[in-house]
Formats: sequence, structure tokens, C-alpha cells
Amino acid sequence: MFVYPKRYQVLVVGGGHAGIEAAMAAARLGCSTMMLTQNLDTIGQMSCNPAVGGLAKGHMVREIDALGGVMGTNTDATGIQFRMLNSNKGPSVRAPRAQCDKKAYQFRMKALLESERNLDLVGKRIQAAIEKKFGCRTEIILRTTAELRAVIANNPFAKRTGIEPSKLLVTFLLADPGQAAREILRKQQFAPEELHVADRELYIYFPDGVGKSKLPSARIHKILDTPGTGRNWNSVTKMLQIAEQLESSS
Repeated sequence: MFVYPKRYQVLVVGGGHAGIEAAMAAARLGCSTMMLTQNLDTIGQMSCNPAVGGLAKGHMVREIDALGGVMGTNTDATGIQFRMLNSNKGPSVRAPRAQCDKKAYQFRMKALLESERNLDLVGKRIQAAIEKKFGCRTEIILRTTAELRAVIANNPFAKRTGIEPSKLLVTFLLADPGQAAREILRKQQFAPEELHVADRELYIYFPDGVGKSKLPSARIHKILDTPGTGRNWNSVTKMLQIAEQLESSS
């Protein structure tokens, strides 16, 4: 039997709305807390309808906010539309509702959790423990604020006109694939998509959209020979904005 080396007072399983509030509350009360979830990259991920509030759960959001929770404040920071539902009806059926930038909400929430004292999102340590015990490796890919600035500064499409941010994908690679792999990839024909590899980032532009692309992902991954995780350009710039806000407030 495997026994994790550090002991915790509170173990929270799951990184959804409820898990986040439970973990933050326990950590802020001074308890040594661990959040355990299948994928650290999807902590705080919202549904296809990224709404907070409304008739069904608006009162719950306000109660969480009154108790010091983070759902309300994160919604304030990442909301893109705020409205009062049923404003032409009586007070008993009115309710505030916000629509959030779903990726900004997710990234900012994860950053808040990572900066909370007494709370561990056990990524690297669980990675090492799983590999030691079971022989399989799960990868964690990180970038600092300075590295995110460099990703944006090195965008090979920056001076091109007509580039749609939602069609530009940046794949953050775990390691530098090396000059040989970059040269092989450069010689490949992937039209109409365009690919550029710079250090630990792969920039891909999909002129017809990602959904219509026939890009041979398996072949590209085989050439690069390193794991990666992709974000579109809107998400990359939002990640940097959130990182800079947290950096300036710390």
C-alpha cells in the first residue's frame, strides 16, 4: 500500500465549485489542506453556459460570498455580462446573473488556489509518487509570468493582419524538442495550417478554424516527442493578465 509522505487535516476530492470553496474555507481556517483532482488543468472549469447567479442558485452564490467564499469575487473579476433577470416583474422573481469568460474564470481561480497558504494542489508530488509506485508518468506543464510575456512577444503572427485570435493556438511543450525536430517540422507541408516552433512553444494558425482542420496531430507529436497542452490566443493573453494581477498584488 502506498502512503503519501505528508499528512493533512483536510482532504478535498474534486476541483469544481464545491471543492474550491471547501478547500479555500479549510485553508483559511488554518487547516493543512490538500485538493486532489484528476486533472489540475481543469480546476474551476465552467460548463458551456458559464453563468453564475440566476433564480436557481443566485441566493447560494450570495451566501457563499457573505461567508468569504471566492465564487462571487472571481465572477466580478472575469464577468463579461451582468444583468438582472425578470426586472419587469415583481421583486420575488428578480435575480442577478453574470456570464463569465469561462477560461479567464478557470485560470484565475486556479491561480487563487495556488497562492493560498495551507493549501496544496498536489501536482508534482503526486506525479512523482504515481511514477514511483505504478511506473506511469503524468506530466505537469508550467509557465512563469515572465515566460508568458515571452510567448506573447515571440508570436510569429504578430505582424500579420487578419489573424483571428480564436484561430491561433499555442501548444505549451514540456521540453524543448530540439533543433533537429524543429527543422523536420519546418519542412513538412500542413496547408492551409501554418506551424512555427519556438523553444517550448508551438504556434499553429488554423485559417478555417480548429473544427475543420485535418492537421495530423499524431505525426506532429511524434516529431516533437514531448507532451504539450494547447490554449488559443485569447486564453494565452488572459493567462498573462491574471498572472500580472496576482504578481502585482502579492
